Amino acid sequence: MAEQTTDDGITVQEIDAAYEVLEVLRENLQEDGMGNLAEIANEAHYLVQQYDEGARWTGVVHSLTVGTYAIDDVEPTPSPEVNTVEVVELTGQRADEYETDEGKLVSEYKHNRFYPDDDPVVKGVYPNMSGDDVWCFPESRLR
Repeated sequence: MAEQTTDDGITVQEIDAAYEVLEVLRENLQEDGMGNLAEIANEAHYLVQQYDEGARWTGVVHSLTVGTYAIDDVEPTPSPEVNTVEVVELTGQRADEYETDEGKLVSEYKHNRFYPDDDPVVKGVYPNMSGDDVWCFPESRLR
């Protein structure tokens, strides 16, 4: 049986191996307090993760990173003191694929209807507001 390869010649086994190496690298860098390098490894980790089991590029690439602070274009007010969002997770799914705990797709929410359905989903918290709620956003909603 021939190995599955991507259009650019990478095998599924190579993707799996790269994923494992990056996971160990990221964990070691975080333990050693090397945050910036850990974030670089984290981004590489997510890029490798974006190959699906069929070894095809899924096309979900994030421009934000975990720990980034961004401004929410919509909620709750036009005040940067209130609508600052801290990115806590990058998902590998698009807004028209990611289902929230409420059973709705991120793209189905009223405030998200003006953003592309194929935007990658970013999870974030409002650090300047009370509560520990984690929200899901189409990435282009955050700037």
